[in-house]
Amino acid sequence: MTGSNLTSPDQNRATMVLAFCGVYVGGVLGLFSSGQIELPCGSKFDCARVLDSPVARPGGIPLSYFGIACYVVLAFIALARSLSGPAAYPRLRGAGIALSLGGAAASISLTLYSIFVLHGLCAWCLSNAVIMCFVATTTWMLPRTFARDRLSVPLFALLTVGVATGLTYSVHRWKAAETPINLAALAQTTAQELCPEDAIRAGNRSGSTAIVAFIDFYCSACRRSLPRLEKIAADHQAALIIREKPLADGGPAVEAAEWVEVANGRGVGFKFLSASASISPAPDSRSEFEKILSDAGGTRKPPNDAELGAARKRLKRDAQLCARLKIQRTPTVLLVRPGVAPIRVKLANLEAELSRDKLASFRGHLEGLHVLSILHRKRNGVRV
Repeated sequence: MTGSNLTSPDQNRATMVLAFCGVYVGGVLGLFSSGQIELPCGSKFDCARVLDSPVARPGGIPLSYFGIACYVVLAFIALARSLSGPAAYPRLRGAGIALSLGGAAASISLTLYSIFVLHGLCAWCLSNAVIMCFVATTTWMLPRTFARDRLSVPLFALLTVGVATGLTYSVHRWKAAETPINLAALAQTTAQELCPEDAIRAGNRSGSTAIVAFIDFYCSACRRSLPRLEKIAADHQAALIIREKPLADGGPAVEAAEWVEVANGRGVGFKFLSASASISPAPDSRSEFEKILSDAGGTRKPPNDAELGAARKRLKRDAQLCARLKIQRTPTVLLVRPGVAPIRVKLANLEAELSRDKLASFRGHLEGLHVLSILHRKRNGVRV
């Protein structure tokens, strides 16, 4: 080739690097979609809500799986371009452009849907959209004429992506339910403040041990954890107390919380929550709320002013408690036990914590029986 026909292969190398970055991001999203890691919800980002939506699971298959496959194919196309001849190069360039533009369109569509329809945003999904747009840009900028570029097989890059994905998995498993809270304020909070009589309850309602969960109606991590919390409470004869923490100020989250409290006022608060958690996407209309309330065993009649006033009063109380404890993410789980200060626990560790309590109680019971046995033998003149 003459010097005028030679073009820089930098765009092809950039496409390869970006594709591997995309594989990493897609791998993290895939871990979440498969339930291997759980991301608590926050006021700014809610990956769970976005990734659990029907749009993000066409045919029941997570979009992240398609994304990983797309990035892998784009990486191999970039490799093939570097090894191809003048005849195959234009076709490989066109295939890369078509695939990357399709991926960018899908990523942007999901991002816009999450913002304007779901009223949530996933930081990982946003990163994926940005990467795919850059891939489409670098692929489009590839020279139309063939220029040989001996791009080596990127084994080191593949290994790096694998290690990075594994580390991310480990970190999220460790910090999945790590939620910020003011521990000093928690230590000064009484059991009565955390477990008011008129709060939403399940499990052993009169149990001495209580699991207090702060949730947001539209937080998918909360919706997923609700059946597990109910089962743990039932297995350990603990009371399950639900406190409301709408992450958004105003809007659908607060309206949904009001409906939950209306159902609570009618004695079916937890049934209403459980029924809502099983519906995807989450209900957001008055007619849906009325139907769920009716199916849960409450009357379908619209809430009157007195019911709404009582519901808003309970919500205000929950909001004041959340502000004092500086709870910012959901679900936040606390364990309240008699005689000790309440503690924050990870959902993954909750059952083990309760099992330790049960074992300690059993040991205490055995020690008590042993002491009684010694006293009985002494009373009967038996040398101990």
